[in-house]
Amino acid sequence: MLKWVTALITISLGACAVGPDYRRPALDLPAQWNDEVLLTARERAELSGWWGYFEDPEIARVRETRARLGFAQAEQFPTVDLQIDAARERVSEIRGAQDRGAGGFGTPSGGTFNLFSIAGALDYEVDLWAGWTASRNRRADRCSSRFSRATRSG
Repeated sequence: MLKWVTALITISLGACAVGPDYRRPALDLPAQWNDEVLLTARERAELSGWWGYFEDPEIARVRETRARLGFAQAEQFPTVDLQIDAARERVSEIRGAQDRGAGGFGTPSGGTFNLFSIAGALDYEVDLWAGWTASRNRRADRCSSRFSRATRSG
């Protein structure tokens, strides 16, 4: 029996051998692949939502989870707010004279003036007591337990 198995293995391996006149076929491959050249703009747009073609709720759930994770991680970065305002106003001659007479700083002959303002804010929460880390770990534990329950229930 062992002789037959050995002979069968030897013949099988011999069948995989390439003859002495084998020449590798020539392939015209570019030096570097470029997706922009291979796909048209329309094809790239169609493939941007590839997961939708499967109509699989699990793939959609993974995409949604990744998006939520991105939003959660974005909260850990500084928030920058910038507000720029510009206004041009004209005061009538009557109103300017009234303000000046009442002790104000009115424009005596009316006139036009410009107002410019710039305001900025930078907001960042320093994680001194590891609140973000603990919150992230709790969310990860909840997601892990949900996944475990979902995989066990089928």
